[in-house]
Amino acid sequence: MKILITGAEGFIGKNLIVALHSRGYHDLLMFDADSPAERLERYCAECEFVFHLSGKLQNRQHDEYMQGDFSFTDNLLRQLNKHKNRCPVMFASSTQAALPNLYGRSKKAGEELLDLYAHETGAKVYVFRLPHVFGKWSKPNHNNVIATFCYNIAHDLPIAIHDENTMMHLAYIHDVVESLCDLLED
Repeated sequence: MKILITGAEGFIGKNLIVALHSRGYHDLLMFDADSPAERLERYCAECEFVFHLSGKLQNRQHDEYMQGDFSFTDNLLRQLNKHKNRCPVMFASSTQAALPNLYGRSKKAGEELLDLYAHETGAKVYVFRLPHVFGKWSKPNHNNVIATFCYNIAHDLPIAIHDENTMMHLAYIHDVVESLCDLLED
């Protein structure tokens, strides 16, 4: 099975690739921000499943979220549609999609776009609204509050807690990628 993974070099992507290899999936079509644009079109013509994991977490302006995340999702779906590829698409959204912040609104817009795509094409779409994911290969001060906390403790750096009453929801990366892999066998 040919599996397209967008964001393959990211935290979740790297862990997913290892899990897929351990389950015997080796025909992986990996796409990242540095990949040539024409590669996406070729991959969309031949893939049999899409794990759409790409996205940026750094602080950005609203138009940067929409241009980066939403526009890429739109392009991905247009390429699949162009090739009449109705393979299943898994989208890594965020629990932030329920919040009115810039990142959340861009993720919610991506979810809505995928909903429309599924309705128009009949393709299966799986939206995973991920909470704070932690584990192997997460980066402190980049994509993970747990990695940042551990790094700061280990390096005797200050810890900033903005709201002591906040209840954080966490997911361990191994559990996340196991759930993703299970989609292939559903």
